[in-house]
Amino acid sequence: MNYEIGKYYKVPCAELIGYKDKRFFVPVNGPEHSDPQFGASPNHYHVDARFTSNLLNQQFYIQSGFTNKPIWVDKKNIIFEKPFYFRRIVFKHKLCRSDVSGILGPNPSNRPAEFEKYQTWAKGFLGKKCHGGKCPHYGTEFIETNGVRYCPLHGLRTDKESSEIVGYFLPNAG
Repeated sequence: MNYEIGKYYKVPCAELIGYKDKRFFVPVNGPEHSDPQFGASPNHYHVDARFTSNLLNQQFYIQSGFTNKPIWVDKKNIIFEKPFYFRRIVFKHKLCRSDVSGILGPNPSNRPAEFEKYQTWAKGFLGKKCHGGKCPHYGTEFIETNGVRYCPLHGLRTDKESSEIVGYFLPNAG
């Protein structure tokens, strides 16, 4: 779903609990999953940067809507240098602040081994059909930004006309 900036939407949020019951509700996108093919074996959610505040953007290292920092389900999440633990998913009304969200991805210049793993994984999806505007990987709805239609979880990119995966979109890959 392409959301309209400036409007409120009921979106899934990870409830994170820390010291003295301090809580953060972090907007998330897609299902709980693990990514052993990228070296991220623990279960996690991806942050949905379309609904994050400036404060959360800083804590999750969000750059122009993209981040590599997930919400870990079974291990601690560090916010303000303190541990916070995932409790559950709840729905909250959040302001849409951006039309961009996704994974930053490995930078080929300083993480070539991770980038190669990512390329190998993504090639396995080339030519696969996308049904109902959803990614064939985890069924997450595609986002369209600046004419590029991509999955916000792992950046698989689709052709608008054929609805087939034609590559990937990672800001760090250039």
